[in-house]
Amino acid sequence: MTTFELTVGEVITNDQLCLLFKCSPQGGMRRAHKTNTLIVISDHTKSIYEDRWEGAVMHYTGMGLTGDQSVNYMQKKTLNESPSNGVILHLFEVFEAKKYTYQGKVGLVDKPYFEVQPDSTGTSRQVIIFPLGRDDSSIPSVSGASMEKLRETKTRNAKRLTDEELAKRAKGARTRSGTRNVTTPQHIRNPYV
Repeated sequence: MTTFELTVGEVITNDQLCLLFKCSPQGGMRRAHKTNTLIVISDHTKSIYEDRWEGAVMHYTGMGLTGDQSVNYMQKKTLNESPSNGVILHLFEVFEAKKYTYQGKVGLVDKPYFEVQPDSTGTSRQVIIFPLGRDDSSIPSVSGASMEKLRETKTRNAKRLTDEELAKRAKGARTRSGTRNVTTPQHIRNPYV
């Protein structure tokens, strides 16, 4: 199986992802020297990051759980220099634990910028946001079932938080949310039967 066999919307496991790209099994940004790729993973199920789609652009938060981020640190540097370093970027999203949805090849569509977000302790910090667009500039879709599973996971996780933790998260929450194309199956009755 090669990377060219993946189709947008295809769901694979972490083991399959590692086998395909020859990358590490952990992290939100996985550099794979053997395949000259950087795997960018937006895990909506457990991430403290607030990755979001705005139209055809994924605003992806750089790696690092605490403190202010630097654009010149580890894979953030690789991603930042991707327009000139020849590294190919592939985006995956996780809506359900251990299921990686391939969203295609991506690239920086604008300069990275800083935004205030909470770190893993709830403390405000400066994070780097990378505006990424798919090679074909299209807006990805996600199934209604996947979004429902994600909602259930986030609700379950929120119930585990104390009132103080919830209040702190609500206070630090962004006022503008992202948008998604959500698809649902539709059954059309054959009028001739």
